[in-house]
Amino acid sequence: MCIRDSNMTLFQALSAAGGENAFGSIRRVELHRNGKRYKYDLKNPEHMRVRVYPGDSINVPQKNWRGT
Repeated sequence: MCIRDSNMTLFQALSAAGGENAFGSIRRVELHRNGKRYKYDLKNPEHMRVRVYPGDSINVPQKNWRGT
C-alpha cells in the first residue's frame, strides 16, 4: 500500500486497506520510509498511533507457523 494521505495513522491505513485477516501478521507490520524499514506490532497502542506520510509503504507479512 502506498500512502497518499498525510493525516493517517498506521492503524488507520491498515484498516482502510481491509484490516486484520487470518493471513497477515499485524504484530510484524513493516513501514518503509526514506529507504529504511521499521517494524511495528499493531497490538501495541503506541504503535497504532504512528503517523504515515506520502511516499511511505506498508507491508503486512504473512503469519508464521506460530500465528504471529
